[in-house]
Amino acid sequence: MDLHFLENLLGAALAQAPGASDLLLSPGSPVMASVAGALIPVTAGLPAMLTEADTAAMARALLEQKPHAKADHAATGSADLALALPSGTRLRANVFLRLGATAMVFRRLPDAIPTAAALGLPPLLTEAAAARDGLVAVAGSTGSGKSTTLAALIDVVNQTRAVHVVTLEDPVEYLHPPKRALVSQRELGPDFQDFASGLRAAMRQAPQVILVGEIRDRETAEAALRAAETGHLVFCTVHATDCGGMVSRLAGLFDPSEERSARAALAGCLRLAVAQRLVPTLDGSRTAVFEVMAPTLRVREMIVHGETDEATFSEVVAQGKAHGMLSFASSLGRLLLAGRISEETVSLSAADRATAVGIIDAVRRAAGKKDGDAMLKLELDRR
Repeated sequence: MDLHFLENLLGAALAQAPGASDLLLSPGSPVMASVAGALIPVTAGLPAMLTEADTAAMARALLEQKPHAKADHAATGSADLALALPSGTRLRANVFLRLGATAMVFRRLPDAIPTAAALGLPPLLTEAAAARDGLVAVAGSTGSGKSTTLAALIDVVNQTRAVHVVTLEDPVEYLHPPKRALVSQRELGPDFQDFASGLRAAMRQAPQVILVGEIRDRETAEAALRAAETGHLVFCTVHATDCGGMVSRLAGLFDPSEERSARAALAGCLRLAVAQRLVPTLDGSRTAVFEVMAPTLRVREMIVHGETDEATFSEVVAQGKAHGMLSFASSLGRLLLAGRISEETVSLSAADRATAVGIIDAVRRAAGKKDGDAMLKLELDRR
């Protein structure tokens, strides 16, 4: 089997399941499509059952096109890469081993870059695209939509600013044609060896805006902070579940002897911290809930000195409405009041039962009242 066979198989599966968000290829199973969160088999004109030999051969054909991904797979048993079908449809692929056999998941990428409005990005985050320098960090777990959020932000820059943007991605998922800006997209492996060296090289490419796909090591963190301190607007993602975790994650990448100076650098250049999680909506899709932390004087002091029993980042965020901050609880409440998510989703997504009950009660009291949204915001700002 060659790459052409895999491309035809994927194209045929998507034609049969046009609403699919993901395609799963696993030995001992037919091709499976994820539609509105449920798996359905796709078998018309396709193998009734994939074998280990089938998936291994298709994975080899795919990985041969991306030596860096091939090396990752050999070293870790998993690799991420992008694939463009002859039809123009773009997919993000993950090739992985399970019980010694090869499986693959392909996520369909939208034909167009989602807009900030369509994603419901918080106002402070969209406004950060106009900043001249500093660090904008987006935190979240794997699969939480961080890449899509950053793509929307780069599109805002592209539409509104005549600047040079350099992106460092793994892999490139969304393509940014020139609008007002020039966006130079670079992919890990084919275009640069690692994020740290790619970021150092980007500094010599006359950018005003830099995107770092993920900060995962000390060298990349140091280079990103330096870029943000020296007149560049730097967007990045960090693997953390909330804004406080993002601060701890970045600081923890440095040696203990360096952590204090790293915290000071982060406090000095942070433009905005955002964390996001995906929750199911009533129409069968998913949407993001956000936590937004602005770098007030109190936040900067906490970045340098750390959280205490008397003050945590989440508490500061909950009290920071006047500065445009947003808590996860408030974000959930607004979605519930708008009728986009269910009370069950709130119960499953809130930090704890008491928070969930508080959100649901506040929404029930606000529902049906002319000033319900304002009342809800006022009540949730205390959470």
